[in-house]
Amino acid sequence: MKPITFPLILSGPMIRRAAPHQVFIWIATSRPSEIHASLYTIESPLETSALPIHSEKETVRLGKQLFVHLIKITPHSGIFPTDTLLGYNLHFKTDTAQHDLESLGLLTPDHPQSIVYANLKYPSFFIKSSSQNCQILYGSCRKLHGEGDDALAIADIQLEKEYANLEMRPSSLFLMGDQIYADDVADPIIGVISALGQELIGKKEPLEKIEPKLRNEPLKTAINQINGRQFIMENLCQFTSSQAQNHLMEFGEFAVMYLLSWGPQLWETAQSHELFYPFEEADLHFAFSNEAKHINQHKAERKQLINRFKHQQENLISFQQSIYRIRRLLANIPSYMIFDDHDLTDDWNISSVWEKSVSNSPLGRHVIANGLTAYWAFQGWGNEPDSFDSSFISLIESYLTIFNNTALHEKWVQTLWNFHSWHYVAPTHPHAVFLDTRTLREFEVGQSL
Repeated sequence: MKPITFPLILSGPMIRRAAPHQVFIWIATSRPSEIHASLYTIESPLETSALPIHSEKETVRLGKQLFVHLIKITPHSGIFPTDTLLGYNLHFKTDTAQHDLESLGLLTPDHPQSIVYANLKYPSFFIKSSSQNCQILYGSCRKLHGEGDDALAIADIQLEKEYANLEMRPSSLFLMGDQIYADDVADPIIGVISALGQELIGKKEPLEKIEPKLRNEPLKTAINQINGRQFIMENLCQFTSSQAQNHLMEFGEFAVMYLLSWGPQLWETAQSHELFYPFEEADLHFAFSNEAKHINQHKAERKQLINRFKHQQENLISFQQSIYRIRRLLANIPSYMIFDDHDLTDDWNISSVWEKSVSNSPLGRHVIANGLTAYWAFQGWGNEPDSFDSSFISLIESYLTIFNNTALHEKWVQTLWNFHSWHYVAPTHPHAVFLDTRTLREFEVGQSL
């Protein structure tokens, strides 16, 4: 495969935690970048005033070509104006060039990648005061190949209509679980996810070192094939999802799933590098071989897989049609998120038996740790940045840099499995308490909820 050229911005910008005394903006880039923000009050589409602010950035390198940044913006004095339309720009400096959101085409209203509403100069948001009624948008359960239109796009349409009317414009977006489906992954996209993930991270994870059975056939081949992971997830990870044929396993795969869910950039990258293959060229795993003694079962299985592949392909095309709206939405409203089971795997911690079985499986523990690391990077960090201290963040960065250090790997797994501060309080009015109902579960032995 030829090297893949990625755009500077892989995902974002996204407004995350926003309060009168500080605002956080999240963004992912393919190259190390100095980033600072500017903030404005928006009096009209043509009239803006710069606010005196301090901008500081924290960056975590997740892979060779994957950097996530959290930009903290604070006022020079006092607090930010509330119940006032605010706009922002981001300014980037890399080794070779300088850009801002405008030079990247994101502030041009008629540009297909635009993240502004109508004729506003900047992406916008506002901080609701305690004296005003609160309009909150809710969403959950987004699957790339889900049936029908992407309901989250309706939120962008609502903001597009009410962007200047702060009495009706929603001030926050709550995403309440299953922002990705790590277990139920479509046949036409899993190969794309794996290829992009390996390029972004720069190497494959040594899963066979964690689970030596992956060195042997047929598992050695099946793990890299479409439809090839169900047995692995059930028997080597002890997962219980019935839709685990293409389950995400490596960290890079989890990361790419988030990038595909949040915006159009990686869809365009995959298409321009011809990473999507038709069924006839896809590398598929079959339960029944095409040997003479299994030929009838093989033909029936092949027919079933063709129908599934084409149906999922149609749903993926439908999902892409509104993905630019999701990027614009997330750039224009503070968002707060919490996981449910599918962000990691179906039935995650559903019972004491499940938890014990997976925790005793080295490969299962590893995949859950990967899912939690990706959740932190793409969801959790922006919810409440103060919940994650420097030792937590540096451990993640150190592990992802090395991968095959046994002691570091075990420390990373233990830290993610034993971390129980995913819950938080959002600075909305009234305050919203986001509960972790997955890692804080307690069970009577043998029982589920």
